[in-house]
Amino acid sequence: MNPPLFRDQIFDNFDDFLQVFKDFSKESFTLWTTYSSAKRDDDQNLKYVHFKCVHYRKPDELTSKSAGIRPKQSYIAPLGCLAEIRVNYVISGNLKNKYQIVKCNLQHERLNSESNLKEKAHELSHDDFVKHPSNRRLNKEEEDEINNKFDTGSDAKLIAQFMSKKTGKWLTIRDIWNVRTKYLTNQKNQNCENYPLKQFEQAMIKQTYRNR
Repeated sequence: MNPPLFRDQIFDNFDDFLQVFKDFSKESFTLWTTYSSAKRDDDQNLKYVHFKCVHYRKPDELTSKSAGIRPKQSYIAPLGCLAEIRVNYVISGNLKNKYQIVKCNLQHERLNSESNLKEKAHELSHDDFVKHPSNRRLNKEEEDEINNKFDTGSDAKLIAQFMSKKTGKWLTIRDIWNVRTKYLTNQKNQNCENYPLKQFEQAMIKQTYRNR
C-alpha cells in the first residue's frame, strides 16, 4: 500500500494535492514551511511549490556571522531536518496540466556531521502541531464570535476555553485579548462608552495578575 503522499504521485489540480497534503500533515502532526514557490508566466497556475519541515534550518544558519546574534524569529528549533515535498506543474506529455510530486521525503531525519549518517532529527507531537501559530489562526467568523461574547460581558478566560473547545484550536487568553484589541483599534473606539480601548487594556492587566 502506498503512503498518502509519494514521489511521482499525480493530481488533477493543485487544490487536490493541497487537500491530501493538509490531511496528511494533520494526521501525522507534521509542520511545514513553504521553502520556495513560483507561478507560471502565462497564467495563475503555480509552477511549483517546495515544502520543507519547519525544522529544516541548521543551527549555524540562524546565527549572524558578523555579530553572532541569533535573530528573534528563530523560535522554531533549527535541527537540519531533511523532510521535504515538492510538487511541480507538468507542462508537456500525457500528464500535461496536472501536478506531480517530484520530491518526497517524509522521514524527519538529519545528517550527523561527524558520522555522515542519518539520524532522527526530532519527534512529531500533537501538542507542537496544535500550538504552532499557523494552526491557531482564527477566521473572521470566529473573531466576530469572540467580539460578540465580549460585548455581552463574557470573561476572556471563559471565551478562550469555549472557543478552544469549539474550534479545536489551542487558544490562550492572550490570543483572545489580541482579537479584541485589534477590533477596538480598527473601530477607533478609544472614546466609546461601552468598551473604550484604554479601559479594556486596564482590564487585561488586572486579569493577568488574577491568573498568575
